[in-house]
Amino acid sequence: MGFFNKIDARQTGYQIMNPTLLELPRGGNSSHDFLVIARTKHIAKNIHGKQYQLARQVATFANLTYDSFGRPLLKTGKWSKLLVEDFGDSEHHCKGEPNIDKYIGPEDMKLFWTRTGEPLLIFTHQVNDKNMCQGQFLIDVRAALVELEQILGPELSSLLPPIRFASPAGLRRDAPPGQENHRRYQREKNWAPGQSPFSSESELLLMAEPGQLFRWISNDEPVELVLGAKDQRSAVEEPYPATAKPGETWHSRRKGHVSQTGRTRSCLAWYNGVKTRLLRRLHGTTVE
Repeated sequence: MGFFNKIDARQTGYQIMNPTLLELPRGGNSSHDFLVIARTKHIAKNIHGKQYQLARQVATFANLTYDSFGRPLLKTGKWSKLLVEDFGDSEHHCKGEPNIDKYIGPEDMKLFWTRTGEPLLIFTHQVNDKNMCQGQFLIDVRAALVELEQILGPELSSLLPPIRFASPAGLRRDAPPGQENHRRYQREKNWAPGQSPFSSESELLLMAEPGQLFRWISNDEPVELVLGAKDQRSAVEEPYPATAKPGETWHSRRKGHVSQTGRTRSCLAWYNGVKTRLLRRLHGTTVE
C-alpha cells in the first residue's frame, strides 16, 4: 500500500513513537484498517523502595486517510489501551550494563500474522534470571487485547485458529558453553519472527540476530537452531563484515564501529550465504 509517512494519534491523548502495525482483514464488520501498538512516554514508578522508569505500550485502531497534500496518513480515534501492564517482576540485573536496571516494562513490540491466521505480538521485557536480564516474549494479540475480536466481528473471528499463546511465553536460546555471561546473551532484544514457505504452516521461526535463525519448539523448551553448527554463520562476529579489521566488528569493545557500508555488505553477504545453503539443502546437495 505504499509508505505511511505519518500516524496521527492525537485523539488518544498519547505521544507515540516506534509503532508497529497489523493490517486488519478487509470486509466483515471491521470499521478499521489497522491495529497500531506504539511506545509512549516512560513514567517514574517506585517499587519496594526502588525507583524505576516504566515503559508503556499503547494500542489503538487506525484508518488510512490522506492529508491535504494527498500523502497517506493513518488516523486513530479516541479509544486506546495500555498493554501488558501487570506482567513480570521488577527485579532484574544486567551484569554488563547496570544502568539498564532502572528500566522496566514492555518494549519493542512487533505485530505479525502467521500463515494460519494467528495475530501474534513479540516484545522485550525484564526477567529475573541469573544470567539474562531482558528476554523476548510472545503472546496472541487476542489474549493481550480482547477488543481485537470485537473489531473483527464474530464471522471473521471464527475463522481464526485457536489461541496458542494465551499468556506471554518466554523465548530463550541456549548460549554456547562458557558464554552464558556474555552481554550478547544477557539482553535479548528485537527478535524478528518469520515463517518459511517450504515448511509447515504452524512452524514459527525467529531471528535472534543476523545469521542466527531459530525454530520455536514449545513454551517449556529453548528455541533450536535451524541450521547445524557447522553451517551457522553470524553477521556480528569476525570475519563479518569482510572489510573490517580485527577487533572492529559490531560487538567489539572498541568505541569505533564499522561503517554503514560495511554493515550493509555484511547483511548482504549473510543473506546470500543463508539463501544458498537453504536452497542446496532443499535440492538435496551438500553445503561446501
